Amino acid sequence: MLISIVLFRFPLHYYARNKFNYIVLQNIITINQIIGLNYHHFKFTTNDTIKYEILDT
Repeated sequence: MLISIVLFRFPLHYYARNKFNYIVLQNIITINQIIGLNYHHFKFTTNDTIKYEILDT
């Protein structure tokens, strides 16, 4: 499984230190794995837009 994450305007360590956003990201990835979607694309907005592309191969 390949997970590509594109973050706009904020570095990755910002989200790693932000516990709430990290938990949300982990839950979304887990739900995506359980559903078994081949491709899922969504937008996630806090202070700015984050684009997550999860590729489950």
